[in-house]
Amino acid sequence: MLPAQARHGSTSKSPKVGVVNGLRGLAICGVLWEHTVAQRFPPTSRLLNVAGLRLPLLSPLGAGWLGVNLFFVLSGFVLMLPYAREERAFAAADFYRRRARRLLPLYYSALFVGLFVFGRLRLQSKLLWLGVTSTFLFNFTPRTFYPEPSGVFWSLGIEVWLSLTFPLLIALWGRFGPHRVLVGACMVGLLVRVVGVHVHAADVGDAWGFNVIRDSFAGRIDEFVVGMFVADRYARRDHARSGRALFAGGVIFLAGTWLWDWTLAGTIAMKWSAFYNDVVDLGIGLLLWGSLTTRSRAVRRFLENWPLQITGAMCYSLYVWHPYVITRVHGPALLLVLFLVAAMSYRFIEFRHEPHWRALFAKARA
Repeated sequence: MLPAQARHGSTSKSPKVGVVNGLRGLAICGVLWEHTVAQRFPPTSRLLNVAGLRLPLLSPLGAGWLGVNLFFVLSGFVLMLPYAREERAFAAADFYRRRARRLLPLYYSALFVGLFVFGRLRLQSKLLWLGVTSTFLFNFTPRTFYPEPSGVFWSLGIEVWLSLTFPLLIALWGRFGPHRVLVGACMVGLLVRVVGVHVHAADVGDAWGFNVIRDSFAGRIDEFVVGMFVADRYARRDHARSGRALFAGGVIFLAGTWLWDWTLAGTIAMKWSAFYNDVVDLGIGLLLWGSLTTRSRAVRRFLENWPLQITGAMCYSLYVWHPYVITRVHGPALLLVLFLVAAMSYRFIEFRHEPHWRALFAKARA
């Protein structure tokens, strides 16, 4: 039986959507920081010598790229929540239609711009790239993992493949329960990443970071399922309200950034990096849970402030367009141009069918 809210048709807004938008805002700010400022702080500069020990005290300055991990967790949470709350009966065809309508118009718009407006490739190469990017096959080969139109498309491809697996995950959820699915997803993700880091870097990607095996959708599926698990617990009103979740999540996430910096600086062998996602994902899961259930007014005011919420609401447009903007606009005008482009894209591409445009830029309140 559906909740009263669902039966009366009022299911468009979650009471906590402001918190989720705030976290999205933090994630996209981290990515923008990573691609504009973080290069000034290489791993060796983030390790400070304290009493003869190289401590990663400045690691957060180079952790903006972990905003992508947060995006994957939040995707699992947002997609799962209406079904966990029984606000919507699950049907694969309906889910795919909704997801395609949400993701594809902006993706294909940015793909066209990258290939045919800003692209400098020959026509034959453009058509080849159009084939692998329009079908999302680029995530499966080292040569195409970072698509020529825009390197950030790699994560959009992963997002699409994770979305395609969602009906299977829902079926497994119903048959085996959330705990078993979570454990299974973590085991699959870890196994894939272990294989990835043991394959020579020249065959799979760059020497320190992403590669076609470790960062495949199978290697990232645990992040998606962590978000689903938090949504399931939250929908069941299993709300252990405590600031300890926020504190523990922050410490664990910070520990993940330390591990990466020690590894990038050569202190820890790269083979151990397969386990870092587990550390980071646990931290993100606790941070998400703590943000949703905290009684702290200061935390809620911070995550629900209007500028951060709107940044989070426009995160997809900001993410897609920022590579084009930051390579062509510099100085103080960069953020202004980027947010104007994103706002237009958010209004006229992402939500072009929304008749009440002011609602798109309004603050969501708990």
